[in-house]
Amino acid sequence: MKKIIWSIALIGVIILVIAPIWSFAILPPQLIMPEDVDESVTYTGEASVANPQNLTQLAGPFDLTINRSYVGIDTTNDGNAVILEETAVVNIDSPFTPPQTEKFIMAVDRKTYEHLNEDDEKWDHPRYGKFTFGLHPPKEDVDFWLHDINDTVVAKYDGTTTYEGFSVIKYSMKDTRQITKNAQLIDTYAGMAYYYGNSYLNGLYFKEDSYVYVDEISGIILYIDRNTELVGDFTHIPSNMNFNVTLSKMSYKFDEVTSDKLLKDARAADDNIVFVETIIPITIIVIGAVILIIGIVFIVYKKRKEKRAQTD
Repeated sequence: MKKIIWSIALIGVIILVIAPIWSFAILPPQLIMPEDVDESVTYTGEASVANPQNLTQLAGPFDLTINRSYVGIDTTNDGNAVILEETAVVNIDSPFTPPQTEKFIMAVDRKTYEHLNEDDEKWDHPRYGKFTFGLHPPKEDVDFWLHDINDTVVAKYDGTTTYEGFSVIKYSMKDTRQITKNAQLIDTYAGMAYYYGNSYLNGLYFKEDSYVYVDEISGIILYIDRNTELVGDFTHIPSNMNFNVTLSKMSYKFDEVTSDKLLKDARAADDNIVFVETIIPITIIVIGAVILIIGIVFIVYKKRKEKRAQTD
């Protein structure tokens, strides 16, 4: 009987010990990026673009639709990162810009959601910064990779607020810089300037003025308002005169279907995370405490009973 009593108390102690390590030993494997990622988002908005035969003439605005899909196609050898294929289809309802499709191959750490930056034959080139925010996004500035410029931009922490009933973190991205790492974009506008404008390109400059709302628990982006501008610095060959031209302006947000899906996903994710991180550990602690108290009561009762027996 004594062994049984001590065993009850010991079980209570063990259960109490399990609760604090739950989030370290059991929780993380449930929250890493899955290998079979298959997600898509759609943005809608407006775009104004330069006439390629007259770069000084900005036409529009035209309706803009951007579809982005992300599919997990492989993992790294150690299994710590997912190889993602991103397909971006940009459709501007303009006579100057036919639909464009781009594909990118990237490796993303399954736990930190950081881009891997070492060379590997499985993806196209190194990237830096975050792919997405991930669980419990930080309340601090975050580096993000932008395909537009093949470089990182800082998502600046702008405090917390609410959106559609969610507690969210607001990040703003405001940046102006010369594009030096996107050779394809540079070559495209250099060619246009030379063939149609009798000019040469001195530099392209990218302006970003955007903000995002991120769910404080799951890290899912619930709202994005993105505004970008591309400006070219040219020199006219015959006159040797410099001039700056706005080559494109874009403004877009999630479409209604994507927004509804993200809100639904965030609610489900938050419920699951709260259940795993809070309800289960609290339940374990309560059960462990009850069992421990029962064990202690039995031990005290047994000790008193033995003491009375010795007195008698």
